[in-house]
Amino acid sequence: MKAEPVVFRQKLSGMVNTFERMAGVDLTIHDVRGILSTQESSMILPGRFLHNGLYCRRERFERPVWNNRCTFDCKTSVYEELHRHPGPFVKTCWKGVRELVVPVMRQGRIMLVLFAGVFRSPGGIVPERAGTLPDFYLKYYKSLPELTDKKIRELTGLLTLLGNALLAELEEIDAVSKSGTREQMILNFIKKNAHRKVTVRELAEHLNLSVSRTSHTVCEQLGKTFKEAVLEERMGRAVYLLNSNPHLTTGKIARMVGFSDEHYFIRCFSKFYGMGPRSWQRAEAEKIDAES
Repeated sequence: MKAEPVVFRQKLSGMVNTFERMAGVDLTIHDVRGILSTQESSMILPGRFLHNGLYCRRERFERPVWNNRCTFDCKTSVYEELHRHPGPFVKTCWKGVRELVVPVMRQGRIMLVLFAGVFRSPGGIVPERAGTLPDFYLKYYKSLPELTDKKIRELTGLLTLLGNALLAELEEIDAVSKSGTREQMILNFIKKNAHRKVTVRELAEHLNLSVSRTSHTVCEQLGKTFKEAVLEERMGRAVYLLNSNPHLTTGKIARMVGFSDEHYFIRCFSKFYGMGPRSWQRAEAEKIDAES
């Protein structure tokens, strides 16, 4: 019997919840490759991409500047650090609290980023930045556990084990999906490979078909060519990055979604959406302001 998606969701949620109880931390999971989304765009671990601890969550969305700072701290700056040094590290956010960041890798690529926290600095020292926040934060900060060297070693090992276990489960989900329709197989292949230069020949090998038959099958199943389907996936990822990482440069977004040439990316984006990436970003911001 095939495992239903809801069963996988329950199993993965159970793993994460158990880890939090045992380790005494809040866990946040950033999905770098989109592997926690189903073909229906629903999330396998909904809500886990946000830092939901009270210290992080309180007033964040009531103050746009705070939300921008949080996004920069926990996405842009973290991804830049991992790009330079793809290994575990401790970050101190703009509110003064510390988190342990552990990337989960497959074949040299970062698949997930796990955050465990929040902690105060060892020795009870209150960072200056925490003292500039409303009184609630200073009081709450003093109640947080310390992030000692021993705790860092223990949590790093446990988070690495958890991350690998999550990937193993996700690979099983992928295997179940591949046993389904050919359309699902094509979409899964594109989703897993759109971040790099990928060809219809590779898809043909994946499907055990000839190149010409594969091209025909893609058009038949998706109603578009392989090239168009890859571009659509990349454009969707670009929009997500523009929304969630306002500090990323256009060149970095281009590379993250599979373009080696920034100018070609901008041309493709403009043709696809009718305006350039930054114009699109401004238009979305104005739309949000008008609705609020």
